[in-house]
Amino acid sequence: MSRTQAERRHDTLLKLHEATVACIVNNGFSRLTTIDIARTAGMSQGALFRYYPTKTAAVVGATRYLFSKVMQDFAQLLGEGRTPDLTRLADDLWVWFASPNFVAISRLLAESSADIELKDAIQPIVAEHRQNTHQLIQRIFPEPGQNLMRTAAHAVIFLMQGLATEKHLVSGDAIERDILQAVRDLATLMGSSNNPKKQI
Repeated sequence: MSRTQAERRHDTLLKLHEATVACIVNNGFSRLTTIDIARTAGMSQGALFRYYPTKTAAVVGATRYLFSKVMQDFAQLLGEGRTPDLTRLADDLWVWFASPNFVAISRLLAESSADIELKDAIQPIVAEHRQNTHQLIQRIFPEPGQNLMRTAAHAVIFLMQGLATEKHLVSGDAIERDILQAVRDLATLMGSSNNPKKQI
């Protein structure tokens, strides 16, 4: 059975997004070219331009794709639909933050501080992602007495993200391991003290 035009477009965009992410991981934004993206995606530059006329447009499309995947992963890691476990979240995030997807996001965020065009292009996506993360945590910890758990979940995400960013530069550091254990201990403490009936 032949695929519809919408299905073919979806598959092509997916291929372009994944190619752009791979190029960001390998080259960063500043050294990235549309030729690199097209070659990695296995298509002509003209075909790429039918979807994304510039490098920045392709990166914006890939960034939206990346953060959409992040939200799906966060929903799974945070345990939506089952009893949340912040200690498991810390361990799972440590694995997730080592993935190529996070490497690409980390590189984009780092380079956006020195590239106004990139910063202006991805800032709305990052702001939307932060709001989506907040709403997800609100759904998982909806009770008024779970305010501390909501804050703890945000803290675990931010702390693990910072550790993972540092790990790309210096790995196997004793301080890193101590902080990671401290985050796990804090997550365990927060989880054991969670009481939805109690007003905080």
